[in-house]
Amino acid sequence: MRNYTLSALTNFTDKNDESIKYIAGQEINVKEERALELLASSTPVVRFISRDEDDNSNKFGELNSQIATLTETIEQLTHKNGKLEAEKVKLSETVDALTLEKSSLEGQITTLTEEFKKTIKKEETKK
Repeated sequence: MRNYTLSALTNFTDKNDESIKYIAGQEINVKEERALELLASSTPVVRFISRDEDDNSNKFGELNSQIATLTETIEQLTHKNGKLEAEKVKLSETVDALTLEKSSLEGQITTLTEEFKKTIKKEETKK
């Protein structure tokens, strides 16, 4: 609901709350429903000065802006996630290749160690 700014044309008392008294020339800020009541009065007591934009349109604009920002962020993160997934696959392949190479080297070390031990035994038996 919009807020209206009105100006009192004469001194008058608010019919909804008799403790509120308006003075001619005083600016009055009220919600749309009350503003329309005052403006429709059979005896003119106020004149229209201005009204705020509809609160909901401002909220919708802000929400649409937030949605656009969040959508852009999601798109950026999705793109980044795709790159990271590709990098993860490459790193996983590298780890697999290194693990295979490690196993191969361990096998070679074991073979060489056994051959070395046999050679040492042969040398010791020759002595």
